[in-house]
Amino acid sequence: MVVSQKNVLYSIELANLFSSFGIGLSWRASSPRAMPSKFTFRTDIEIEQYAGIYAGGNLCTIGAFSYSHSPLQPGMSVGRYCAISWGLSVTGPRHPYEWLTVSNITYERHSPNIQAYLESRPDSIMFRDARVFEKPMPIIGNDVWIGQNVTLNRGVRIGHGAVIAAYSVVTKDVPAYAIVGGNPARIIKYRFVQRVIDELLDLQWWKYEPASFMKRDITDINQFIDEFKNVTQDLEEFRPMKITSVDLLSIED
Repeated sequence: MVVSQKNVLYSIELANLFSSFGIGLSWRASSPRAMPSKFTFRTDIEIEQYAGIYAGGNLCTIGAFSYSHSPLQPGMSVGRYCAISWGLSVTGPRHPYEWLTVSNITYERHSPNIQAYLESRPDSIMFRDARVFEKPMPIIGNDVWIGQNVTLNRGVRIGHGAVIAAYSVVTKDVPAYAIVGGNPARIIKYRFVQRVIDELLDLQWWKYEPASFMKRDITDINQFIDEFKNVTQDLEEFRPMKITSVDLLSIED
């Protein structure tokens, strides 16, 4: 499937679509949480029921019971049960530092400053494709907490259960259940011992109906694992409805 970027105007019909899926929208009058006039998204998007989108005019794939107080970039992927605070940013396009110059004069034909130069010299520049250096948007696993004013490099993967401290700059992949912080972000510690991490990754508790674990004692992680792994074969997987690009684009048809 060819993935492309699309836009849809904000409307009452669109708001009703989100509401019918139990997806929370909570914009404010102040920037950057002002009501958007349109949404930008990629055609491979999947938004699960019960997600919370609380800022920005972009949409990305996001799982149930995850929420973001920060605008998210099209092409990002966020798992279930994630908590994303204010001020999350993703680094911009990569400049071709391997070439003679990092300037956009080599690749950005439609930039206003380059257009101004070309007005009197229309055939003076041979443009190259700098997109070959681009990495994909970040992929965020399940049960991830991202603190305030965090920066993620393109191409990074945030493992299940990870925690990223406020004001961190994440330049490489974060292991599952690691707590990282700093610039560049480094591992401070892990949420649990390795045995527990391995068992949680094996259980994949986030794929089951919330009722299957929310009535259990989740404050004692070892007891929870012992109990939960003995009943998983009898549990129902959670299959929430999803909003796709087809649903979004049908609003304007």
